Amino acid sequence: MTSQTAKQLAVANRTALKEGLLAPYSKEQHAVAQGCDLDDKRFWKFFLNTMEAYTKQEYAATKGCDALAVILWNRLLRVEAGFRRWWSGR
Repeated sequence: MTSQTAKQLAVANRTALKEGLLAPYSKEQHAVAQGCDLDDKRFWKFFLNTMEAYTKQEYAATKGCDALAVILWNRLLRVEAGFRRWWSGR
């Protein structure tokens, strides 16, 4: 059996959740998957927001995290919060 990449695990989870099934992979499996980088963790945080999320500390500890990456993470958090406020007012 070949190992799957972090992107493949996230896509498999997203597909399962869209179909009303349980996600087959955990955040821990995603974190140790081949190629799990900053982009994969942002994807997980935004598109798999019903699952256990990466914390800002876990994100910041990822190899390659710099000031720009932290700005993108903070922007993602603001977008999520704004969407939640908008949606709850409906």
